[in-house]
Amino acid sequence: MAEASIKLESGDIEARKDAEAVAGRAKYWQQQIELSHKDHRDFLEDGREVVKRYKGEKKQTVRSNQKRFNILFSNTETLRAAVFARMAKPDIRRRFADRDPVGKQVAEIVERSAIYCQDAYDSEKQVERAIEDYLLPGRGIVKVCYEAQTAKAEPGEGETEGKEYVAEQTLYEEYVNWDDFRHEPAKTWDKVTWIAFRHRMSRDDLHTNFDSSLGATLVEAVPLNWSPSPESERVPDAFKRAEVWEIWDKTERDRYWMVPGFDRLLREDEDPYGLEDFYPIAEPLQAVASNDTFIPRTEFSVYQDQADGLDEIEARIDRLTRALKRRGVYDSTFKELARLSKANDNEFVPVKNYADLSQKGGLAAAFQAEDLASMAQVLGELHQQRDLRVQTIYEVVGIADIMRGSSDPRETLGAQKIKAQFGGNRLKKRQDKVQKWIRDTLRIKCEIIAEHFEPQKLAEMTGFTLVDPQQQAQIQMAQQQGQPVSLDGLITSDMIKVMRNDKLRSYRVDVETDSTVFEDAESEKQAVTEMVTAASKFVESWLPVIQAQPAMLDMAFEMLSFALRRFKAGRTLEDVIEQTRLKLQQAASQPKPPDPKVQAEQAKAQVVAQQAQLDMQAAQQKHQMEMEKLAAEVQAQRAEMDMMMQELGIKREAAMIDMAAQREQAAMDAQSRQADMAQRANEMAMASEAAQQKHDMGLQMMAAKAKQAKQGSAANR
Repeated sequence: MAEASIKLESGDIEARKDAEAVAGRAKYWQQQIELSHKDHRDFLEDGREVVKRYKGEKKQTVRSNQKRFNILFSNTETLRAAVFARMAKPDIRRRFADRDPVGKQVAEIVERSAIYCQDAYDSEKQVERAIEDYLLPGRGIVKVCYEAQTAKAEPGEGETEGKEYVAEQTLYEEYVNWDDFRHEPAKTWDKVTWIAFRHRMSRDDLHTNFDSSLGATLVEAVPLNWSPSPESERVPDAFKRAEVWEIWDKTERDRYWMVPGFDRLLREDEDPYGLEDFYPIAEPLQAVASNDTFIPRTEFSVYQDQADGLDEIEARIDRLTRALKRRGVYDSTFKELARLSKANDNEFVPVKNYADLSQKGGLAAAFQAEDLASMAQVLGELHQQRDLRVQTIYEVVGIADIMRGSSDPRETLGAQKIKAQFGGNRLKKRQDKVQKWIRDTLRIKCEIIAEHFEPQKLAEMTGFTLVDPQQQAQIQMAQQQGQPVSLDGLITSDMIKVMRNDKLRSYRVDVETDSTVFEDAESEKQAVTEMVTAASKFVESWLPVIQAQPAMLDMAFEMLSFALRRFKAGRTLEDVIEQTRLKLQQAASQPKPPDPKVQAEQAKAQVVAQQAQLDMQAAQQKHQMEMEKLAAEVQAQRAEMDMMMQELGIKREAAMIDMAAQREQAAMDAQSRQADMAQRANEMAMASEAAQQKHDMGLQMMAAKAKQAKQGSAANR
């Protein structure tokens, strides 16, 4: 049954459950890890040999003193600088370049939080280690770790007393050594249903992590199955460690902790992070990958034969160089010649029998050196062969001469640019692979930030203001009324809602990174200059249009913002552009200061109208005074008649006749006078009406002149 459990097919849940029921879950996962060990055996052996060769370690053999040409170290250092020059910075933007204030703020909140976590926990060092594993053994891995510490609220902390709340949250990358990672045997990453990380824990570490789940008594029974020394040596328990495997099971979305040789799981965790793809790592960086297995091969294996030949040539060069010495023989009759090889510059050795030496042919006949010409020729050929082998390895690896700083002075500038471009194209694929891997790791971090970080923690990391429910209601009311509301520097409940939802977040926010290689400073300056120049020309061309037609303001600013959203720096400029647009709209809605010419014409018309009104009031007063004077005269005449009647004392009848006659005459006179007064009143009314018409005509003329003056002022602007 144990063998059957090892040979389970991926995704065969029923068979897996049966195996777990028979052997136990701990035993099942021990068998899976053992199967992965067998699958990784060749990769692990090759990786260890490559690391030793990179560090210059030599096997203890008869030829251990043989010289080597460490081309692996040279290539690794060159490629390391080429594929990873600096840590990529998060570049998180709206997925679509349209006006989306909430999406824009969500992108900036997540980006600022990711930048803080990257800087605070030194992500670059972890990535550099993984890049070295990618270039040497052939696999680079970085794990995303999230930790949340809870605490109970105390009085005055803004929480219900005694209630647990998230007090601290940390998010960081952790380098995983290539030898401490296992996965299910599979051909592609998407078919891998479980992965595992190896930890080495002391007894105290075991108690700290697993007392709550396993119990202190059982933790004491966990075997310490790892030793820093060979098994033949006895090592105190204080230096031993337990080999703990952290297993992420994508099928069940659970995490298990297991120690080989222990019959129980240390702990089981349900979906620790709640990630969409479950795993806390991006797809590992693979050096030489193939479609028949997901286990890579080291890149050194591709050119190992050439490197071995290069080492052999280097060893021969070393032996010949050591043998390339000035040696010879001399006539023993002349003992003094023995000192000749040790003589200093400008030193002459005395010879007693110099005459005999001269007769025998001199120094040339008595002293003869070994001929080194053939050995030097062989040594020169070996140097040429070494250079050819090096160039061959460069071709295999893809390191062009121009990328290493070498140049042929006879080449033209165009030829060197072509070589540089060709070399850059061969390396670009590697650079893109590394950048994509860093981006995928960043996406995991951003997903954790968006879904797990508390709003208050986000406000602390970003420097934004967390909006309370009352302020949120005011913002929503203003938006419903169509009033412009700036969300810059705020964290609202709408933003938290988007961040917490996988679909909404992915629809509106795109997580990318900038380049991980050295930027071309001149190209970057040129791009910024072109952007500023284009924006300046745009403003110059549209300014007259906006002045003539203020209704075109929104269209012009939307076009400018649409273009600048494509640039990283355009996001900051977009905020300034939006503020400028709002200021111009407010200025346009306020009344403009009147034109002095129009004011003068209006004042003149007002004076004329006031004078006409005064004339009409004077005419009305004069007419009223005349009517009052006429009434007084009539009343005086009546009083005079009454007094005359009383003074004469005539008889009643005569008085009656006379009075009747007088009254009749007086009535006739009064009628005549009333007719005169009515005629005069008519004349005064006609005069008043004529003055009113004159006043109205004056107002119309002044309004027409004011309109002409306003049109002339607009044309001048």
